[in-house]
Amino acid sequence: MSSSSTTAPNIPIRHRPIFDGLETGEAKMAAAMEEYQHLKDADENGLDFANKTSMWIAFERDIESQREDRLFNDVLAKHFSEPYGQRLSDCMAFGLKVGVFDTPGSNIGLGMEGHVMYSAARTRLINDHIEKWMIGVGGNKQVVNLGAGVDTRPFWLSCLAQAKSYWEIDTDSVMKYKQARMDGLKGRGEIPRPMCPIHSISMDFGKKIHG
Repeated sequence: MSSSSTTAPNIPIRHRPIFDGLETGEAKMAAAMEEYQHLKDADENGLDFANKTSMWIAFERDIESQREDRLFNDVLAKHFSEPYGQRLSDCMAFGLKVGVFDTPGSNIGLGMEGHVMYSAARTRLINDHIEKWMIGVGGNKQVVNLGAGVDTRPFWLSCLAQAKSYWEIDTDSVMKYKQARMDGLKGRGEIPRPMCPIHSISMDFGKKIHG
């Protein structure tokens, strides 16, 4: 690989408006930090920064699902990325580039698309583990997704047709956001039949349960 390479093969470069006209790393980091300051506090629906990152993952899963050589096809991700998905993906891109995915002197070549590629690879890895686990179980296993965010695997990951049930667990604010989106999709007839029964539970993972 040439020392001048800045982009790994087959990685589409996305337009990120928050960096328009900015040339230096310092300016890009400042723009990213300014956007982070707008996103870090909870909104009127109780969605804090950690909650909002679920939309970030949905946004990047949708990007992968649009590729011709995609690793999976999350047909619902695009419905769960607003209003924070792209904003978080964009504002975190530069910091993750220089700190993780394309550190100075490494010449890895992932650039600001590093986390997009990571999200795709992580999703596929989990899919593969679920599928391997499901093989030959005869519908007797349950899947429990802790910190599920806005995950929609029961609607598109075919191996879950063998599952007895799928449990998704996250904070109350995330689950309310997701249910509202689900209700809208159902009302418009835009949601497929789930592969298995889905059970949703709200839980604050930051609180210790006594008893």
